[in-house]
Amino acid sequence: MPPWIIKYQPARLKDVAGNSDAIRKIEEWFKTWKPGKKPLLLVGPPGVGKTTAAIALAKEHGLELLEMNASDVRDKKNIQRVAGLASEYGSLFARGRLILLDEVDGMSSVDRGGVSAIIEVIKNSRYPIILTANDDYATPVRALLPYVEVVKFRKINPLTIKAVLKRILDKEGIEVPDEVLDAVVKNASGDLKSAINDLEALVEGEKKVSKKVTEILAPRDREQDIFQALKIIFKTENFKTARAAAFNLDVDPDMLKAWIEENIPNEYEKPEEVTKAYYWLSRADIFSGRIIRRQNWSLLSYAMDLMTAGVALSKDQMYRKFTKYQFPQTIKYLSKTRQVRQIRYSLAKKIGKKMHASPDEVITVHLPYIKEMIATGKVDLEKFARHYDLDPEEIAYLRG
Repeated sequence: MPPWIIKYQPARLKDVAGNSDAIRKIEEWFKTWKPGKKPLLLVGPPGVGKTTAAIALAKEHGLELLEMNASDVRDKKNIQRVAGLASEYGSLFARGRLILLDEVDGMSSVDRGGVSAIIEVIKNSRYPIILTANDDYATPVRALLPYVEVVKFRKINPLTIKAVLKRILDKEGIEVPDEVLDAVVKNASGDLKSAINDLEALVEGEKKVSKKVTEILAPRDREQDIFQALKIIFKTENFKTARAAAFNLDVDPDMLKAWIEENIPNEYEKPEEVTKAYYWLSRADIFSGRIIRRQNWSLLSYAMDLMTAGVALSKDQMYRKFTKYQFPQTIKYLSKTRQVRQIRYSLAKKIGKKMHASPDEVITVHLPYIKEMIATGKVDLEKFARHYDLDPEEIAYLRG
């Protein structure tokens, strides 16, 4: 059974909740679209219907949807291969095609050359293109602004969100007190997607719930959606719901893995559940290692499934309790020692340059002996510092 956010996805543009002005602009743009017309850039906070609107447009008009999102590597080569071909050749299976480039503000250093490739696709496209972004001030978005028409999406009205939730509950045949709906709506802060995910997590497996279920609703910090994602992963018993929790999450997969690793024992109480959860997390780690070694980013989806759905399905049943999720202690430690590590690496580069050794080799093999010889007076630190042109911080590091 698909998660509600997929199950109740609108099939027509006019059925997309909220942002009626933006929806009208999309409709007008599509009616008058022809090759050479600027694509749309839908900009707004997460969960307000940007991607949903694009998908609904494709469904309504029988278009083949070709999508690239934040889980794909969107470098020059991949964009040219996927979106480039789609913009040049006809579709075999539909009357037309819609190209969706989702979350372009999330493109990073991994997506090298991606922005320039998108611009080329825009210039040569034979099909309509829609791009989405949460932040129109992000560097990739600013580069694209001259080539797109911007449509703003805003947070969705609480009454609209509540009406959508009520329709879903009616179709599911689930009774939920009005106080629970109000709490979910308030917690969502205008994010319909989060409201639907919250509600599904609260009522999962029940046909009637009490207002006490709101105790597991954690207050949302809009800058830290990681807490919301963790809550969904740890509370749900549905594979697809857990998997969807990581969608549109502005957190590096390794960081998400660190958060999950830290909080498994905070959420799960049975030893066998904790063991299973760490097993699936370790399997995700194996795929992460393969991605780095092979530079094969298509394996990322396997790692994400294991660290989200694998961990979610490790429990016997949902814990209906509030859990205060903790920041990963490993990351906290690394943050505290970052300056020291930067100094050590800078020092190793200077020494390695004259020793014809890599910085890593200097750090692991040579630096411990160098520090020992300086500490015992066998090496004159002042002469050593002049020879390697060390700065005061690097000298201080060698002194310990």
